[in-house]
Amino acid sequence: RINNMKFFANHGVAPEEKSVGQNFEVDIEVSTSLKAAATSDDLSASIDYSVLLTIAKEEILGHKYDLIETVAEKISSRVLALNGARATTIRIRKPNAPIEGTFDYVEIQITRESI
Repeated sequence: RINNMKFFANHGVAPEEKSVGQNFEVDIEVSTSLKAAATSDDLSASIDYSVLLTIAKEEILGHKYDLIETVAEKISSRVLALNGARATTIRIRKPNAPIEGTFDYVEIQITRESI
């Protein structure tokens, strides 16, 4: 699991969200067997956290989507394509979502399993 990756990007339905941008926070959780990596002490037998960070960064910064649900779906598809990934949970938070009210953040969460 890699938690609370922080990005400044341009996703959202409101025009100002795409033009001005805002902060996003992303968590990626991956279910996989760690036995081979643990017994061999070999990173290639596991899922490299830096690869998860790269996937999140490319999807968050490389595109402009209306919905953070779409961003999460794109990230989850790429994570599940990694060797050994059985399932993934993606959480994306918008601390400054442009809606009235007092709150810490809005958040979506999706969980997907490999077929």
